[in-house]
Amino acid sequence: MRTVTPAGARNGMSSIESGSVGSGVSVRSDHRAVGRAPVLLVGSGRSGSNWVLDIFDLSPVTHCRNEPQSLKGSPLGRLPSPLCDFESVEPDGKAWDEGIRWTVERMGRRDAWHPYEKDYWRTAALRVGLIRALRSPRGRRLLSMTSSSLSGAEWVPPRWAVKPDEFRGARPVLLIHGLMYWVLWALKERPDTTVVHLVRHPGGVLNSWINRFLKNNDFDRVIAGSHNRLKKIAGSDPHWADLVGAVESMSLEESELWYWRYRNEAFHVAGRDAQNYQLIVYEDLAADASGVAKRMYDACGLEWTEQIDRTVTASGQGSLQIATKWKARIGDKYADVLARVLDTSPMRAFWPE
Repeated sequence: MRTVTPAGARNGMSSIESGSVGSGVSVRSDHRAVGRAPVLLVGSGRSGSNWVLDIFDLSPVTHCRNEPQSLKGSPLGRLPSPLCDFESVEPDGKAWDEGIRWTVERMGRRDAWHPYEKDYWRTAALRVGLIRALRSPRGRRLLSMTSSSLSGAEWVPPRWAVKPDEFRGARPVLLIHGLMYWVLWALKERPDTTVVHLVRHPGGVLNSWINRFLKNNDFDRVIAGSHNRLKKIAGSDPHWADLVGAVESMSLEESELWYWRYRNEAFHVAGRDAQNYQLIVYEDLAADASGVAKRMYDACGLEWTEQIDRTVTASGQGSLQIATKWKARIGDKYADVLARVLDTSPMRAFWPE
């Protein structure tokens, strides 16, 4: 993980296939204003999303949340979110809006602590270390003796820590792995929500996944879960059944790569013509961190400053070597698999080499 340091048809959700994601007749629920339109940072794991979230966190007017839907008690985590067969869900826009409102009003134990200046921190609390204590498990346990609400997985920041008006006015940035159905729904039904889609070459994702995830988990359990997931996708849509072929005889690596394509292609096809969609290709960010990040800020209505530019530029040093390391490590071994998965995808154009 890179850290930035200071210097279906009836519901408006069709089957997922190239050119058809998010098409169909839209059923729009009543939209109660969230108050602060969020930025949803999405993609797939092992794609550099923590680095991008850190870049967003450099802004003094952002409130960044790291996978809040995964926390116990999160209303976003309780939303029905099918992997496929979207026609089986009746979208509840009110539940989504209330879940977003809950999330942006709170901080959570997965959120990173960085000593960045924020317009909403109270200067005295920041100066004496109370903000750092609030963002650490040990410090929060001590502070919870005076406020029991701080003992949960998410909490409303106390008034001694934040200026209420400034905090309410901050731009929420939510890193979300999961909730695929709802991200696609929000692209269409919540145009004030900006979806930033980060996508990394599948070779780089696979290399990181093998080294960071697979070697630390039980192979039999992982392959069973991966195959079951892909069979469910193929069983729900003839287009994907034709693409993936026989799942049972497929290697674990190929199964994971097909899921990478399914998820990212869904976001891209649904968003590529939408005004509230912003595509970030990880390799482009690695090659020109400042330039790509500035475009990302512009798309989200955030001010770009010289200090942010210097910090992002410094954080990107060495990133291009990281982004291309997979070619020497696994490029030859998985060349055929990568070609099968990527060559027929509209995302192939992201990596013209």
